[in-house]
Amino acid sequence: MNLLDIKTLLNCWKVGIFTTILDLVIFSILQQTNIDLSKQLYISIGITTFVGFFLQKYWAFKNENKGNKLAKQIIFYAIWQITFVYIITQIVVYTSDKLNKYLLTLDTEDLKEYKFLNKFLIIKDNKLVLNTVSSIVIKHIVIFIIFTFISVPMYTIIFRK
Repeated sequence: MNLLDIKTLLNCWKVGIFTTILDLVIFSILQQTNIDLSKQLYISIGITTFVGFFLQKYWAFKNENKGNKLAKQIIFYAIWQITFVYIITQIVVYTSDKLNKYLLTLDTEDLKEYKFLNKFLIIKDNKLVLNTVSSIVIKHIVIFIIFTFISVPMYTIIFRK
């Protein structure tokens, strides 16, 4: 794929949108458990990575390589996705931790005054913290930026014929 191939780029984004929706479902379910945030991120991204590989390879890039070329693609894709997952997890956990530390300095009464904030914050143990929606929004902003500017160019290299 040439980086100017708009059709392939749009197909990559469609796969990204589908896997994002799948990830939202999985991550939302995991948010209801006692599993810590970083493990939730690894699980949800790991599952969608597996699905994404096949959709990117066979639908977006229409790549039919088999044998050694397929093995190389799987290896390079896995290496990139492990790196991708690690980067996303670190950024999301770091950002969430920083925001939660800042929220500790605020009075819980502030939340009652701003109805908009109720969509993103909850009071837990008499302290303001990010809720599920906030974690999901932060995660997917990071994914979109990295996917668009780093992953799609990486896929052009991995899935070239």
